[in-house]
Amino acid sequence: MTHFSMIAAMDDKNGIGKEGEIPWHLKQDLHRFSLVTKGNIVIMGRKTWESLPENRRPLPERVNIVVTHDAAYSLPTGVEKSKSLEEALERAAEIMKEKEIPKVFVIGGGQIYEEGIKSEHCKDLWITRVKGNFGCDAFFPEIPTEFQKIADSDHFKEPSPNGEIPFHFEIWRKER
Repeated sequence: MTHFSMIAAMDDKNGIGKEGEIPWHLKQDLHRFSLVTKGNIVIMGRKTWESLPENRRPLPERVNIVVTHDAAYSLPTGVEKSKSLEEALERAAEIMKEKEIPKVFVIGGGQIYEEGIKSEHCKDLWITRVKGNFGCDAFFPEIPTEFQKIADSDHFKEPSPNGEIPFHFEIWRKER
């Protein structure tokens, strides 16, 4: 099994999604997500896959692995399917060797994050902290104490229909 990172944006209550969508649109966050994950493997649950805009599925310039218990679930050619996070990580390790891909990122959703954060193989968390409570119904788990914050960015604001949304970026690493 291979080491992996998780990347997520969350509000003050660790909310990551509402009714199958991200309840904010932050260009800088999307740009950071793209920069960090491009050229790597991304693992996501079926709901996260379905929440991606159709014109962005699969995420370009990345190997996409979707975790679903539905063996009959249809995915486009080139998108890998796994029945568990563990199976997805085993497949990711094979792909990393075959294609010389450097990293694996778990990109959501709540159930996959919950399982992933408990894994001994989860080493880094790339977090966007979005100020406010967005009434989310999907959540990122509490960050365990063995993770330490190693980077914290400046604070930014972006306009939204309901006023400016403040946010900043963090990186957490599991103490070895």
